[in-house]
Amino acid sequence: MQEAPGGGDMCMLHNQRRREMQQRITESMGIGQHADSRVTISKPLATTMRGGSRPAIPEHPVALSRERLQGAPNPSPHYFAPFNHAMIEGYRELKPGPPVDAYVHRLAYGYFPQPLPPEQLAPDSYIKWALILDGEPQYYDHNGLMDWHHGFCGHVPPERGIIATSNGPVRCVMVNFYPSAFYRLFGTSVHEFNGRMVPPSVIVGDRIETIYSAMREDPEPSAMFDVLVAFITELHEQVTHVPVSPILALEARIRHSKGILPVRDMAASLGMSERQLQRRFKDEIGLSPKEFCSVVRFNHVYSHMQRTRRLDLDIALQCGYFDESHMMKDLAYFLGRTPKRFANLIRPMVDTSLGH
Repeated sequence: MQEAPGGGDMCMLHNQRRREMQQRITESMGIGQHADSRVTISKPLATTMRGGSRPAIPEHPVALSRERLQGAPNPSPHYFAPFNHAMIEGYRELKPGPPVDAYVHRLAYGYFPQPLPPEQLAPDSYIKWALILDGEPQYYDHNGLMDWHHGFCGHVPPERGIIATSNGPVRCVMVNFYPSAFYRLFGTSVHEFNGRMVPPSVIVGDRIETIYSAMREDPEPSAMFDVLVAFITELHEQVTHVPVSPILALEARIRHSKGILPVRDMAASLGMSERQLQRRFKDEIGLSPKEFCSVVRFNHVYSHMQRTRRLDLDIALQCGYFDESHMMKDLAYFLGRTPKRFANLIRPMVDTSLGH
């Protein structure tokens, strides 16, 4: 009888899978390699923080007022979190249970019956898996139309000014992975996904066709979520023998602190130098510790703005900023427009992504 592979063998298999996936990403994206053979998909998120020119953002065709938000009872409060918006139908959200909750923050379903107004994307601190069931979303940056449709997307660099829109209805499911857990599941450096939409076949292979087919058999959001949860559970079972990285717990600490955690304290808690921590974060989180904290804090502020539609000194201090000006500068960078003007708008795609 053949013996099951031990912990060391599982680590070797995990490393082999990581190398194979990195090669597939390289071939799929048609990109070169540095001398150290690391794939370079994009620059780090804030390489040009606060600097450089920003492409013009198309105006939102309708400034939706707060009164247009519609309320409805939650059909299953233990399973779904309701979100109702004038431009979204049937929005559903799932916070998964064990073991998937260690990898996935939430799964979300939405149907946009009308063409999506142009919206500039902003980083939400998660790695997204976008499954487009109907329609054709379009993405633009300063170079024009991007080759994006569905797949895995890393942190969105604000300086790219990436705009999402569509010419018709769109139906989709989004899966939000914790970056360090995504690294554990798929075994490839997270920074390689920044500013990219990597085709799903590159990451999950031929299984993507089976997944789409199963999701289309039963269009109920709960049934589609079950398909994805079952698949991610399979992935979890394949990495149970892989040593758990301390970056997983550190990511949770950063989120709990709302992004207010000094880098030197992070390094000291793990017994690492700050330079070692920077390298680990680039691979397992996709950003530097400082950049990731900034993104988490920005989303905390955005959650306040979603609830109150206001921005003031009290919110700035609650979210760890020195003053209101400091907060406004950060928001202007991430949102691409004057924050106080932005607070009066409700955007169907971005409002369902940020602030969670």
